[in-house]
Amino acid sequence: MPITKSAKKALRVSLRKKEKNLFWKNKIKLSLRKSRKAISAKSKDASRLVAETIKTLDKAASKKVVHKNTAARKKSRLVKALNKALGKPVQFESIKIKAPKPVKKEAKPKSSPKKSSKKKVVPKTKVKKESK
Repeated sequence: MPITKSAKKALRVSLRKKEKNLFWKNKIKLSLRKSRKAISAKSKDASRLVAETIKTLDKAASKKVVHKNTAARKKSRLVKALNKALGKPVQFESIKIKAPKPVKKEAKPKSSPKKSSKKKVVPKTKVKKESK
């Protein structure tokens, strides 16, 4: 068990990273499995599933869960298998992936420039000392 404060924090951070990485790796595995199954069955959804898998791989690579070259290799092999199964190259620009709609943030009204909160410096007046 960690003893120092920094070691305790490092443990918490590593557990958070582990959880996030497992989430993305499991998502990739499941997506790849579904895509390969659809390709082998020559399903009509195959190209849509492959497009979703590519999107998942790209996201995981951008989050550095998997290396970008690993993601590229998996995508390449998947598309190659899809093209072989369908007998023609697939254009992924034409495939629409339903993405969740982004939540629009309300625009904040522009406020007038703030007045400086600095106090005005008033020069001190010299007080003449009376001599006795």
